[in-house]
Amino acid sequence: MRIDLAVYDRFQRLILTVEAKKKFGASTKWAAQTRRNLVVHGFYPLASYFLLVTPEKFFLWTSDRNTMEETMPNFVEDAEKQLKPHLDELGFNLREIDGYVFEQVVAHWLKYDVMYPIENVQKPRWIFESGLSEKIIRGNLSF
Repeated sequence: MRIDLAVYDRFQRLILTVEAKKKFGASTKWAAQTRRNLVVHGFYPLASYFLLVTPEKFFLWTSDRNTMEETMPNFVEDAEKQLKPHLDELGFNLREIDGYVFEQVVAHWLKYDVMYPIENVQKPRWIFESGLSEKIIRGNLSF
């Protein structure tokens, strides 16, 4: 297993690891167990932030909860509305794409809505509230 996406700040420090799972109906409990399994079994390094993305939800852990323990995310937010413009732009139907393409859609959202926002793009409130926005703006995205 490999890290789906990693985001580094301008100084090449790992800030965020991202797991994109094309799973519908994911619960917060499932997300907490999945994140814990990834970090405990050494698949993911402990960065300041961990983002688990499903077609329906963003689950974000900040450094106070991104530990080796099973912890609930700091933020659980709607993903459909935020990912839809990127699906439309890339010409994809969410129900018809595979996991790899879903990962690419998440990368597109992260790069163009969060890291290098295009004019008139409204960053999600939770990106600011978590402190993630200021840490990864103009950073580097790695696949």
